[in-house]
Amino acid sequence: MLITICVLILAYMIMGKDIKPLLEKVKDIDWKGYCTEAWEKIKKYSKKIGRVTCDKCLKLWYVLEDPTTPVLEKALIYGAIIYTISPWSLASAAKYGIFGVLDEAVAINFVINRVSKRITPDIENKVKCTLDEWFGSDYPTSSVEAK
Repeated sequence: MLITICVLILAYMIMGKDIKPLLEKVKDIDWKGYCTEAWEKIKKYSKKIGRVTCDKCLKLWYVLEDPTTPVLEKALIYGAIIYTISPWSLASAAKYGIFGVLDEAVAINFVINRVSKRITPDIENKVKCTLDEWFGSDYPTSSVEAK
């Protein structure tokens, strides 16, 4: 149920709709367990989603685990991470090709922009170290480097 509420909060924020009733449902959540769940999902699907997407998910994860992050931002982050790495999607990549990937890109980029002030140099360093551990330090970080 939390996943559904967080994804709805994210969708409503992107569409500019009122999120207050949904936010009420997550205000008393103990996010620690959900941070662990998000970490396990990122780690499990890292090779499938690639280093570039992992980079964004990990930045969000480190912000999510910070106890000073407000509930709204935690809900948005959790929704974006789970939506990006989950097999279900509003627009399936198998059916819609590149357009099926855009909904995940919009979600993750919307939240990255929303919480960018919380992505500190320390978080950037943790993300780089984690990515180097998972992918190796020679792994290209963008499609430009891969060519």
